[in-house]
Amino acid sequence: MFKFVLLISLFTTYMFSSVVLKSQASFTKNEAFLFSYEVSGSNVKFPEIKNIGTYEVFSRGSSSKFYYVNGKSSRQIIKQYMIYPKADFTIPSFIFEFDGEEVKSEKKLIKKLKISKSKYKNFDLSMSTKSKNIYVGEEVLLKIQFKYKKDLQLVDLSLEKPDFSNFWFKQLDKKNAQYEENNYIVQDIYFIVFAQKEGSLVIPPIKVNLQVLDPYSNSFSFMSNSGQNIKIYSNDLKFNVKALPQGISLYGDFKINSSISTNEIKEGEALSYKINISAYGNIDDLEDIKLDINNATIYANKADLKNSIKDSLYYGTYSKSFSIISDEDFIIPSYTLKYFDKNTKSIKIIKTKEYQIKVIKNKKNNVDNVILQKNKNNKVEQVNIIKEKIIYKNDYKFNILYFILGSIFTFILIKIFKYKNTHKKVVETKLLKLVKLSNSKNVLLTLLSKYINKNIQLDEKIFIFEKSDEKDFKNEKKEIMLLIKYLEKEGKL
Repeated sequence: MFKFVLLISLFTTYMFSSVVLKSQASFTKNEAFLFSYEVSGSNVKFPEIKNIGTYEVFSRGSSSKFYYVNGKSSRQIIKQYMIYPKADFTIPSFIFEFDGEEVKSEKKLIKKLKISKSKYKNFDLSMSTKSKNIYVGEEVLLKIQFKYKKDLQLVDLSLEKPDFSNFWFKQLDKKNAQYEENNYIVQDIYFIVFAQKEGSLVIPPIKVNLQVLDPYSNSFSFMSNSGQNIKIYSNDLKFNVKALPQGISLYGDFKINSSISTNEIKEGEALSYKINISAYGNIDDLEDIKLDINNATIYANKADLKNSIKDSLYYGTYSKSFSIISDEDFIIPSYTLKYFDKNTKSIKIIKTKEYQIKVIKNKKNNVDNVILQKNKNNKVEQVNIIKEKIIYKNDYKFNILYFILGSIFTFILIKIFKYKNTHKKVVETKLLKLVKLSNSKNVLLTLLSKYINKNIQLDEKIFIFEKSDEKDFKNEKKEIMLLIKYLEKEGKL
C-alpha cells in the first residue's frame, strides 16, 4: 500500500510538472527573436539564462497563475526572453527543478530566414539604381521608393536605416519627393553611395514598419486597438565593383589650378602660393598636398575641403595656400594629380604650372660692420659704416684724441649702465633698436627674415605678421618687441 501511494504521488507530481518551450522556428536578421517557457508545477526553480552561444539573452518579464486539480494546487509560470541572432542557432536544453526533481527542456534549432521582397496589393517598397557594374569610388545615385494606396489611413510609418556596409553614403535633400501617381501616394528618398572596396557587394533589403487603421473596426470603441501592424521589405541590390588601376584612388572629373602673388620678391619677404582642386567624384579621398622647396621656409595653412550636391551629383572643392620665404631664387614645382576619368574610363593626369621665383638681394646696412680696404698706396684703412656714412681714420693725432675721448665716454657709459641696472631698467639691444626704428611692414619683415629658424615662437610671430594688414603694423610691431625682449632675457635668441 505504501509503495502504491508513493507511486501515485510521483505520477501526480510528474503530471502537473511540465516545461514547454514556445517560439518560432525561424528569425529575421536585425529583428528581435522572442521565446518563452511555460512551466507548470509547485516549488519551481528556473535556470539562469544569460547567453545562448555568443548571443546575450535579455529577460522580457514573467507572469504566473494558480489553479487546482483534484484538490491539489499547482502554479503556472511563463517567462519570456529575447535575443538578436545573426545566424542559425540552437536553443539548448535547460534544467528546471520541481520540488528537488530535475526536468530538462527540449532543444530547438532556429533557422535564419532569407528576406525576400514583400508582395502586397496596397503597398510596395523598392530600391533601384541605374548601374550595378561600378568602380571603387564611383558615385552611384540610389533611389528608395515607398508607395501605398491613397485611401488607406496610416497611423504610423517608419523606415529602418539601410545597411550601407562597405559603402560611403550621403542622403540627398530633394524637394517634391512625395507625390501622387496612379491612385498611390509615392515617397522617394535618394542617396549618393560610393563603393569602398572591390568585389561582389550587396545592400540588403530595407524594411518599413507601419500601422494601418482598420476601416471596418468600431470607431466608437476607444478601448480597442484598431490598427494593423505590417512589415514591408524591399529587394536587395547587388553590385559588381571593379578595382581602380594600381596606384589610383580618385574617380570622377577633376579640375586643378594654381596661382602666386608675385614672381619676384625681395629677400626676406613672403610669397603666397595657392592650389585649388574641384571635382565631381570622391574628392574626400584626395591626399593632403605638401610642398618641399630647398633653401626655403614654408608655412602651410590647413586645407579647406568643402562638399555639396550639385545637379544630383557629389561635388567637392579642395584649396590650400602656402607662404614661402627664401634668401635666394627658387622654383615652385608643378603638382601632379592622377585620377580615373568617369567619362573616358581611363587614367588622366593633370598638373599645375611650375613657377620660377626671383629673389632680389637687400643691401646690408649693419651699424657695426667693419670693412678693411686698401687705398691707392696699398695702405690698409679701417672703414666704419654707420647709417651709410663712411668715416676714415687716417690721422694718427686724431686717433690719440679719439682714444682719450673714447675712454672717458666708456667710463660714463659704465656709470650710466650701473645706474640703470640698479633701477631695474632694461637696456635696448641692437635688434630692438632696429625694430623700433623700422617704419613699414616691408622694412620690418626684411629685418626679421634674418632671424628665421632661430626660435619657433619668433617664427610663428613673423608668419602671423606677414599675413597681417598694414593698418595693424603698429600693434604687431609692439607685440614683436615684447617677444624679442622676453626671448633675449631668457637667452633664447
